[in-house]
Amino acid sequence: MDPAILDVVAGTYGAAVAAALLEHCHAEITAATSGVVEVIDAWSRQPPSFRTTWHEAFGQAELAIAGESDPVAAAVAIALRLNELGYDGHWHARLPHTHLRVAGMPLGTVERIEASPTAIVADGVQFRFQDGGWTAADRRPRLTSVGWDSRIWLLDAATAPQFDAVTPLAVVTPQAAEDFRHALDLAERLGYRPWIETVLRALVIAEKEDTTRIASGSTVALPGVVAISHPASLFDIVETLVHECAHQYFHLLSRYGAFDDGSDTAHYWSPAARAMRPVHRILVAYHAMANVVVLFDAMREAAVADDGYVDRNIGTVLRKVRELDAPLRGNPALTALGRALYEPLAERVQHLQTGHPSAGRSA
Repeated sequence: MDPAILDVVAGTYGAAVAAALLEHCHAEITAATSGVVEVIDAWSRQPPSFRTTWHEAFGQAELAIAGESDPVAAAVAIALRLNELGYDGHWHARLPHTHLRVAGMPLGTVERIEASPTAIVADGVQFRFQDGGWTAADRRPRLTSVGWDSRIWLLDAATAPQFDAVTPLAVVTPQAAEDFRHALDLAERLGYRPWIETVLRALVIAEKEDTTRIASGSTVALPGVVAISHPASLFDIVETLVHECAHQYFHLLSRYGAFDDGSDTAHYWSPAARAMRPVHRILVAYHAMANVVVLFDAMREAAVADDGYVDRNIGTVLRKVRELDAPLRGNPALTALGRALYEPLAERVQHLQTGHPSAGRSA
């Protein structure tokens, strides 16, 4: 996806969310902070930046506006994100026992924090910006990361944001980190590096559920954050990464507009959720499952030695895609954005089923 489009869609949206947080929760934020409002307000008037705003801090701000999260913690998380990326600003705050991290270093449960462009002091522990990066005076280690140029942080129970559907591991083990590195290596071999790297910022490593092969989740309230259970096989992880990153693109594009116009009020069977769902939720599931079909085709084209993984799973995935396709095909309720998401994937899946080669990744 064009970086300029990302800046316009997510960057502009994130700046608007930050401005709305300041407007709706001004009294609470100013009572507990000094300089935070000014820093965020000045930043929000600058050109929009996807890199800055595709971050869980801005999802936390949306929850705070809706009354579902603490507004002071949300404002501080945004201000800290700005400091982390080098934006100019001096501020300090009192917090309601908030978990924070900067540049991959967990700050722990913070009650008081002070920040400038070159220093952060959190409950007496100092962090300094030098030689192009942040370091801690107490030499605390960074979180384990995987990925390429942009680090993807691996989060455990002490550092993960709230995920209702999963339980984070107590500790990210070396084996878990190695397994996710191998999965991303395979994804890169299959041409998925830029597609994943664009939207994935952190992985919550979750406990495995006995009743499922692999558990995963993502939410519009946590941009860039995906939960995946471990242990899991290499191919389960790769498939789930593609599935959940497809959801991330869906969440990203939802910041631009609606996928349906609301005229179709019916509910349809979703084999993914095993429940009846409205048409926009059907599109969410279709988009993820169809991207898995494209992945399986890429694995076959690359002659990946998958021990029969694709052959065992492609039939089930295609059946689900066909069921999800039925209420979407020709549905007049889909907006131009909804059709732009659905139609290229539908055409690609149809071509793959008739033996034509794929043409790469889809948003």
